[in-house]
Amino acid sequence: NGLVDMLAVTMIIPTLIAGAASRHETRAAPLLRFAGQSSYPLYALHMPLMSVAFGVSASMGKALSAGQGWLIIVTAFIACGWIESKIDTPIRRHISAWLQPKVASPQQNG
Repeated sequence: NGLVDMLAVTMIIPTLIAGAASRHETRAAPLLRFAGQSSYPLYALHMPLMSVAFGVSASMGKALSAGQGWLIIVTAFIACGWIESKIDTPIRRHISAWLQPKVASPQQNG
């Protein structure tokens, strides 16, 4: 829908970015942080998730309702937040530590 796209681009996304960039802690900050942390896993997994949702819809022989769609979206964000905290962050931390140049200890230089 063109109107929804226009509202997202001109109002919703800039508001979220401004809220996330604010240096003041707001009530929405934890939610914005969670959405930001979930965004990469959601980006990486949105096509498989959509394929599953469309497959379920096709097997039911009818389109998903708006409520079912929102349930899928909320579940996807929660799952992606879990993936970020339990899988992605530990892996990136391990790779970063592994790639850091090893500093020789004084005993090795001695």
